[in-house]
Amino acid sequence: MKKIIKNERGVSLISLAVAIIILGIITTMLIYNVKDTKDIERLQNMYTDINEISSRVSNYYSKYGALPVTVDVTDDSTVMGWKSDSSGPLGENDTGKFYVIDLSALENVSLNYGSGFSKINGTTIPEDKDVYIINENSHSVFYLHGIKISGNGSINMYYTNMEKDTEKIDLRYIDGVKIPDGFDYVSGDTKEDLIIKDSSNIEYKWANTIDDLYIMTTENDNYYLAEASAPETKSQIVLASGQNIDDLILSAKEFGGFYYSPVDLSSNVSVNYFSVAEDDNWGKPYDVQANYTDKNGDKAYIPAGFKISKLSTLNTINKGLVIKNDTTGNEYVWIAVPKKVLANAVTLEEVENALKEYTKDYRKEGYEDTYGNDFINLTNDDPTANSEIIYNNLKNKMLQSIKANGGFYIGRYEASGKYIDKVQSKKDETPWNYVTIADAQVAANSLTTNNYTTSLMFGLQWDLVCKFIQEIGAKNYDEIANNSSTWGNYRDSEFNITSSNAMQYPGGEWEAIQGTKSEGTQAFLTTGASNDNKVLRIKYREKIIS
Repeated sequence: MKKIIKNERGVSLISLAVAIIILGIITTMLIYNVKDTKDIERLQNMYTDINEISSRVSNYYSKYGALPVTVDVTDDSTVMGWKSDSSGPLGENDTGKFYVIDLSALENVSLNYGSGFSKINGTTIPEDKDVYIINENSHSVFYLHGIKISGNGSINMYYTNMEKDTEKIDLRYIDGVKIPDGFDYVSGDTKEDLIIKDSSNIEYKWANTIDDLYIMTTENDNYYLAEASAPETKSQIVLASGQNIDDLILSAKEFGGFYYSPVDLSSNVSVNYFSVAEDDNWGKPYDVQANYTDKNGDKAYIPAGFKISKLSTLNTINKGLVIKNDTTGNEYVWIAVPKKVLANAVTLEEVENALKEYTKDYRKEGYEDTYGNDFINLTNDDPTANSEIIYNNLKNKMLQSIKANGGFYIGRYEASGKYIDKVQSKKDETPWNYVTIADAQVAANSLTTNNYTTSLMFGLQWDLVCKFIQEIGAKNYDEIANNSSTWGNYRDSEFNITSSNAMQYPGGEWEAIQGTKSEGTQAFLTTGASNDNKVLRIKYREKIIS
């Protein structure tokens, strides 16, 4: 028994100490490796996000001819640091501006990072910079917050998948303006020196006429072009063989400008214009409701089944964003309500009061929105419902929509289609006349779908339309509230008939009309007969989508 005890081997203190040290080293190495694995996982998550975003953005760009972006972050401190660091994340094609990607515009996207895009207030990004941004020229995607990898006594920051930086994007649209086939993008945008080149490397510059950066004039049947900042250096426009001045004028009016060469206006100007066929003037319809951001950063929501015009005169919110129903062909104009108006409004009563205060200049004392006795149950959903309940339900939907979306849509043209029992908002159609409130509401309600609700316009919405027209400078208060005869269809007004398909109804039968409607004469015209009778992109205002 003693021998057994004597021959047992114990663990000395020295051996125990060595074992503990070794175990400590192994444990430290294990912890470090786990930490490194977590860093790599975070980096891989960013790469996965960027691949997903890049794919969605590419589809969005090819579909709508624009990038789904919000705030310009070109001057952000992080971006400026990239520009000054030759070893940083920027590639050779990452020129131009950087914008925060509007993830809400990308369908069913699921990401690991980037939730900060929803916290943007005005033009300020979140302090943690948890947003994905994109370069307008290369379409490279970057994570502005970055992923930090520590190791070997150094810290490295990663912002993008470097392999994507060397890819050159075939840009086909800049600020919604098309780059003609056979031309390549060089630099700039429609606001500042947009330049393209042809296959012979001859450069053409964009003459922005919609924002009054360029002036196009005519003298003695000759046309001249000048920069607004130097009108005295105007140059005569010399058209190339096969080109037409009417197409050039159309490009200036409908596309907001045209391309010209040479770039130097000190000599005669040889013009290369482009004209898009009528069927190609619209983008593809939105599959789901989504937000649209125009070239100025202004936003509007687009219902599913609608498409946006490619014309820069029609796809800019502060000039009257126009959308078109892909099925019916009806067109609508967005009426925006500034965010600050409803910033403190929570309940529907507060929303209504805030809108009334905003439009008070157009609200006459003693007048209030109210339902009429003939505003009966038009939907037939509930035979027991009364006029007041139906009216209030529609009004509440309207207020909820304005609060949620920052505006509403209104018919671009006067309501038409009475003789085909189908209400329309289209050009060159026979307008409705002598229609009761009940019949009009039935017609408007027939357009309601699962995606949107339609109704007659409420008085408050009419006031908002007037305020919108005034706010963007399209007409002044006196022209809107006191005397609109200078731009409306009145007996004592004179205006040009601009639609080649215009018709008038003098009594008996409809007949074609062209030329000028004279002062002191009455003209019952088809919709959109004259551009002189419109403001923004609205010809008449009869129905809305909310």
